[in-house]
Amino acid sequence: MDLAAPGFEPLLADLEARGASPEQIRVDLEFAWWAAAFDGIVAADPALIQAGALGAAVEQYLALDAQFGERRIGPLMRAVAEYRRQAIARHPSDARDLFATLMEGTDVSVRDVRRDFGPVVAALRPVVIARAEQVSHLLPPTRCVDLVVVYGAESLATAQLIPALARATQVVVVADAHSATRSAVANLAELLPHVTLQALPQSRDPRVTAVLAGLGYDKAVAAIPAPGEPGADGGLTVTIVDAVAQPVVGRTTVESTRAEVAAVIETVMRASATMPRRTVAVVAGNDLHAARIADALSERDEAVADRVPVVVCGEAAGLGADEVVVSLGYARDHRGVGPSDMGILTTEHGAAALAQALVAAKSKVTVLSALAPHHLTHVASGHEHAEGVVALAELVEASTKPAVPSERSGPGPSDWLLADVARLLRAEGLAVRLRYGVGGQAIPMVVGDTRDRGYSVAVVTDEPPSGPRGSVRDRLRWQYRHLEAIGWKVVSLWTIDVFMDPAGAAAQVKRALRGEGDEAVREAPEPQREVEPREVTLFDDDAWSGEDAAEGEDAAPPQDEPEPEPEPEPEPEPEPEPEPEPEPEPEPEPEPEPEPEPEPEPEPEPEPEPEPEPEPGVAPARTGSDRPLIPTRAWEDEDAGWGDRGNSRDDELKRDRPPHW
Repeated sequence: MDLAAPGFEPLLADLEARGASPEQIRVDLEFAWWAAAFDGIVAADPALIQAGALGAAVEQYLALDAQFGERRIGPLMRAVAEYRRQAIARHPSDARDLFATLMEGTDVSVRDVRRDFGPVVAALRPVVIARAEQVSHLLPPTRCVDLVVVYGAESLATAQLIPALARATQVVVVADAHSATRSAVANLAELLPHVTLQALPQSRDPRVTAVLAGLGYDKAVAAIPAPGEPGADGGLTVTIVDAVAQPVVGRTTVESTRAEVAAVIETVMRASATMPRRTVAVVAGNDLHAARIADALSERDEAVADRVPVVVCGEAAGLGADEVVVSLGYARDHRGVGPSDMGILTTEHGAAALAQALVAAKSKVTVLSALAPHHLTHVASGHEHAEGVVALAELVEASTKPAVPSERSGPGPSDWLLADVARLLRAEGLAVRLRYGVGGQAIPMVVGDTRDRGYSVAVVTDEPPSGPRGSVRDRLRWQYRHLEAIGWKVVSLWTIDVFMDPAGAAAQVKRALRGEGDEAVREAPEPQREVEPREVTLFDDDAWSGEDAAEGEDAAPPQDEPEPEPEPEPEPEPEPEPEPEPEPEPEPEPEPEPEPEPEPEPEPEPEPEPEPEPEPGVAPARTGSDRPLIPTRAWEDEDAGWGDRGNSRDDELKRDRPPHW
């Protein structure tokens, strides 16, 4: 390599003059290489050196990508409508008979309707949502479904899905293999090709996410803390209940205590009273404990009992609630002897059963137990498959630690530029924290206003995210959408922008923190309201009949002669003082007015008279081609269908008159 090549001589001369060490030479050479690469990039596209150019391009790309996702719904709905129209056109007789059957209100089942009018029903109701045990009652025993989507089958056996699988041409299973406690998911995974998907973002406590990672989820569940004050919302709450009891007859283990049942009821009632719209679910450790909780909750408040499901651990597949209360029920007896086993938690499916309960919680997990962590560890030591009990003990111990680790004393190697922006924001009294979170999924920087509790703005940079390594679109979606889904305001700061203008980067964060950008977005749609309903004011054809229109035409000619009309109008104005004179003058004026009035009176009378005539339409609908393809009105829409026989009741009174009249 020729070190005297153009461009190296100044660098070599500077190194010799300073007497740089080998380590310093390596650092200077790396810096020179990056500087040359940067100069080459800027020479290729000078617009990149403009402050905020990269960030604006990313924001525009994300906005267009979101619009693209929203506009895909329209073509899909139009395709569904066109498919419905074509199905009715192909099978007109089936469409007539189907509507006749529905209008008659006959006692017909959904299964019979699908059997007799399959093509039309499939077009009108293309999607059917049913439980596994309901499929045989809703669909005929034929291959009548194009696609069946199996969801929430982690607690089902393969035999329970056979009725649905046998009726489908194609099968798609959406399941969580880490929380499967029965055979359905495992057997279908062996038969069907599968692909791993990222979990939806949720404001789950990072300590709960850490336990889920130990149960096999790893990074499939994002450990991103929610906005606000760390741990203020109580994402994880553990209560050790001081309770002992005696086993029920025929059992050797204490499976439920009154104190723990009472603690569960109080927790549920408190959650329902403080936040009525917040959903709550209870996961009990065994059947006996679940039955006692359900009975006690029904005695306390039946309305709350109807809203709060109580399931057994291992049967929580498909369950979702804002807060999940996990109550083990197991306890020591009066001699201080702990349980020898803990049901499904001490089996090979124990880890999956605990994962079901934790994944069902969207934001908060409350654990109630009469066993301390050392009791749980003792129980786990006596079983070969005790991963669920060990994970539960780790969850109880994690509740004593902070939800988010404390900030490092100094910025890391990749945080020096953000540290400069953080210094400018702290100088204005804002709450700033670098590397907010756990491990590689930590947010580079979060900022909170002086009036807020905690943090509300998440600052992301151009560093490689910890999510999927796919295309730029996938990485941006994963990074931005995950943060926005749990409530963060996302601000992107690119390294070149922070390096060139740290004050401008800090100002961008402050604008997002104070919502100045959101106001501009809200004001944008207002100018789109260009069409005003004032133009649509003519209702002559709809409100008047043909005869009324003729009357309007007769009234039009006198309006064309404005001369005689203004003459009598000013005359009564100066003549209000002599009372007898204006009285005869207005008398001839109203005389022509009552003449057209009796004409419209008989006109509406014959119109309602034919309305009661369609009373026979309440009878069974006609069958044949003379019936309309799609009825526009049902018999309930007519007054005659409800016993109304018109304005006049003379015929009814004559018919029902007493014999002595």
